[in-house]
Amino acid sequence: MDHDDRVLVGFTLRESDAATREHPQRSFHILRFTAEAKTDLALSLPTDSWYANGFYLGPDDQLLVRANGKFQYYPKNENKSRSESWQLLARCPENCRINQSFSHRTLILGVGPPVGSRDAPVYIIVDASSNPPRIVRTCSQMGSMQITDKFAYRSGYDRDDDLTVRFPFCEVEHYEDFPKWGRGAPYVLNDETILKMGGTQGGPFRAELVGADGQIKFFIEMPKHDRLIERR
Repeated sequence: MDHDDRVLVGFTLRESDAATREHPQRSFHILRFTAEAKTDLALSLPTDSWYANGFYLGPDDQLLVRANGKFQYYPKNENKSRSESWQLLARCPENCRINQSFSHRTLILGVGPPVGSRDAPVYIIVDASSNPPRIVRTCSQMGSMQITDKFAYRSGYDRDDDLTVRFPFCEVEHYEDFPKWGRGAPYVLNDETILKMGGTQGGPFRAELVGADGQIKFFIEMPKHDRLIERR
């Protein structure tokens, strides 16, 4: 869902049984619906995979898409379904992992080496807040894919002390300690706040906002079987 309450969906379809490199047999489709349930955007891209496809929204609802081993963006103010409208940002094969900051301004593509290769993975940092989106840095070290716009976060950094650390992108050796996340799944909202959600078996579900100093800013306990639904 974007900032105008429009709903976007993506799905892969088989187009034909005869496939070539230039014309794969599948296509990844993206539809956008208004709050009145009318389709106001319909796009498609060729793809050679059923599963390694997906789309992301930038902070201003810029559309970025993974399909056919590529990470691409759709120029603003375009309203065409032609594949030529898509602009390539980076290679993103099936072993590519993508993480996005909660603000939607930053994405990191982690591209693993080919099978059997001893090469290091490549991490590609994308600034989605610029127009057009751009690659700002690439490196071979990241160590974590839980990110904000400035830091990568990693829990369990030291098994003995169960440390949580954060470090600037690509600078794993320049880490700083962060309060332990403790029980519950953590979601890094920004560099000052972490959302933790979880509960004990049979007990209430608890959500906490925890500050960078480890202090709980806010918490709520929900009755058994109730859950929070994340909207990003």
